[in-house]
Amino acid sequence: MGRVAAIKMMVLPKINYLFSMIPTKPPQDWFRSLDSYMSKFLWKNKPPRISLKTLQKTKDKGGLELPNFQHYFLANRLQFISGWQKHTLLDEPWLDVEQALCNNLEISDLPFISSNIQRHECFKSINISSSLTAWWEFLKLTESSLIPCKRTPIWNNPDILQNNNMINFSDWSSKGIKYLEHILEGTEFISFDRLVTQYGINKKRFLEYQQIKSIIKKRFKPGQVELQTPPSVVQFLTLKTPKLLSKIYRMLSKTDESISLPIAKWEADLSVNFDQNFWSQICLKTFHLIRNPSLQLIQYKILHRVHYTGHRMFKMGFTSTNNCSHCQTNSPDNYIHALWFCPPVQKFWREICEDLSKCLKCNIPTSPLVCLLGSLDNVTTEKNIAHMVFTALCIAKKTVLMNWKNKNNLNSNQYRNYLLDYISLDTASATTSDQFLWAPLISSIT
Repeated sequence: MGRVAAIKMMVLPKINYLFSMIPTKPPQDWFRSLDSYMSKFLWKNKPPRISLKTLQKTKDKGGLELPNFQHYFLANRLQFISGWQKHTLLDEPWLDVEQALCNNLEISDLPFISSNIQRHECFKSINISSSLTAWWEFLKLTESSLIPCKRTPIWNNPDILQNNNMINFSDWSSKGIKYLEHILEGTEFISFDRLVTQYGINKKRFLEYQQIKSIIKKRFKPGQVELQTPPSVVQFLTLKTPKLLSKIYRMLSKTDESISLPIAKWEADLSVNFDQNFWSQICLKTFHLIRNPSLQLIQYKILHRVHYTGHRMFKMGFTSTNNCSHCQTNSPDNYIHALWFCPPVQKFWREICEDLSKCLKCNIPTSPLVCLLGSLDNVTTEKNIAHMVFTALCIAKKTVLMNWKNKNNLNSNQYRNYLLDYISLDTASATTSDQFLWAPLISSIT
């Protein structure tokens, strides 16, 4: 946890400064080397047990919100796209310069034109080209398509050509007809008579109306699919300052909605089947119900099943048998056995649950769902009690891990010593009201 925080505080601001000053995207090798250095730092030059991609996910998806520098580069560039959409005259000097480079195109229309815009003079601007390239990467990440959409411009659009030339009917543009949404309703073209009434188009422009219909039908085939603006694009366009960079980055971080936990293994071991929301809440409880970073890390590692068991060592070729050496049943020493079903561990968990139930006056079942995953919904709804139970169970898991290679040494006295040390540290930094929370456990220990 501390090393992730160090990267966020010490490395990220410096990298972000470079991204904000230099518009060109670094080569992929640069990003890969940066990720490699981060991985070595996080795992102290040892083989990583959790992938960097998982660590970069949000906490509710099984990650630690480790910075994803490629996403931060995109977020820095996408800030300019947002600025193009919201600028007013003389709002920012750089916007006026870039608008001048676009000639007869509106800079706010550039994101809604396909990659054919690369043939336009404006694409020679390094800031415009890098921002649009980042925008296309954003569309790819969010699986969005803007060609066509409601905001697709009609005039001076390299996608809408007549005899290989872009069209620009100035009379139509001056009346407010600029985008496909102005001439299309659903999958049908708005009638010419309605355009005359609604926008004040000259009735003599009927031939131009037919030309527009013919060109757009040929290019986009609007009768097949109704024009829509993708939800991700709509959400992006609503983002505003302050902290625009952080808002864009969070949006990029949420493009992958999958939860990076070994869910299938947990469900097979516990003979349960839960939805994604359950596992998302399990991930969040690690950070919401525990204050101590070292205990958070213990729970996080258990959820990801990173510890080496006898079964795993056997599969790696380091041991001659996969059976547990701490019990007489010759059971495979897999993860659920090592943490729960091994007889000395099972006895330890029964003692812990009985003690906690007695001290806190609530029923804490001896269940791996409660003790290992931390699912306390059926134990208590009171936040303070949930905090104490979750913390005490994490200290119990710490005790199991401290005796990982010799589980016969497990005993509740060692657990009580760890718990008392934690409570002493917690109460020293807590307010007076918080200190009374631990009173029942302190009295039982001492």
